[in-house]
Amino acid sequence: MRRADKVRVKTIYAPRLNAPWDRWAGVNYTDNVDELLGDPEIGVVIVTTPPHVHYQIVKQVIEAGKNVVLEKPFVPSVKEAEELFALARQHGVMIQGYQDRRFDSDFLTM
Repeated sequence: MRRADKVRVKTIYAPRLNAPWDRWAGVNYTDNVDELLGDPEIGVVIVTTPPHVHYQIVKQVIEAGKNVVLEKPFVPSVKEAEELFALARQHGVMIQGYQDRRFDSDFLTM
């Protein structure tokens, strides 16, 4: 999960921080999205939210000047995708979709 020489997880945002999960040492946990988006050390935000809120969240991240990696499905319409790509170009940031494979049977057997 971490490559100290290249990449590290700095902040994890969750709307409710009282969820019972293991926490990583040295990682900031916040329920304030503005804290995450306002941090100049954060260059990339990975969005893994329910698909119906992808467009609004990614737009907010791009407008904050952050690069975005977005879990599939990307957004519901071509129009929304085109708007997000245009906005990313305008702000000089990257937006990239990806398919999370964590629930695939071959991944789960590892």
